[in-house]
Amino acid sequence: MPFTREEDDMADWYNVVHNADTHFPFLTAQWKSAIFGENQVHASLQAARDGALIVNYLHQFYSLAYPNRPPTQLQTCHFSITTEIYTCMLWIHWREVDPDDGEVYFRMEEIETARMNKLDDVREVRKILHNYLDFSLGERLRSIKEALYAFWPNRPEKKVKKTQSQSSMTVSGLELRLEKPMTPSSSAGESVNRNASPKKKSKRKLTDVSQ
Repeated sequence: MPFTREEDDMADWYNVVHNADTHFPFLTAQWKSAIFGENQVHASLQAARDGALIVNYLHQFYSLAYPNRPPTQLQTCHFSITTEIYTCMLWIHWREVDPDDGEVYFRMEEIETARMNKLDDVREVRKILHNYLDFSLGERLRSIKEALYAFWPNRPEKKVKKTQSQSSMTVSGLELRLEKPMTPSSSAGESVNRNASPKKKSKRKLTDVSQ
């Protein structure tokens, strides 16, 4: 087990997923079915939503643990995979602040793409994932375990509210209406409001999940 019972109890105070024992996820995946008309675009939009959520969650966790210094991008970055079976794309998600106006942006960038019927492509993605797994279970896990003990005295007064979010913002600025929490098996028709339209660009504000 990556955490002791004491560490698990502390982590449970600040779950990233409502009503689920999900502590500090380091890799998420979205898969779609091409036979039902879904593709990498649908998967990448959901990955953008999930990646931004997790990056923001990690940023707030480390900010509570170490209030006198900002979290690093290495501490708060996240990896994800998207696939429609024929191809597999590996992404990295991170948070950055515009140095000029303080605007907060959640970014995602493609790391590698593999055609699933090409052995060399698959081998390259596996190599990257193995390296990331070593980092996640090594340096990243040690950093989180150390931060848990610093976080505990500064934790919110109450646990995170157990309510489901009904809307979300992707990095592209498209407003999505979510009927249920997204899962890797959810279809585009279930998760995206077809009447959604791009919103006028405005200053982005982070949601304080500690309230």
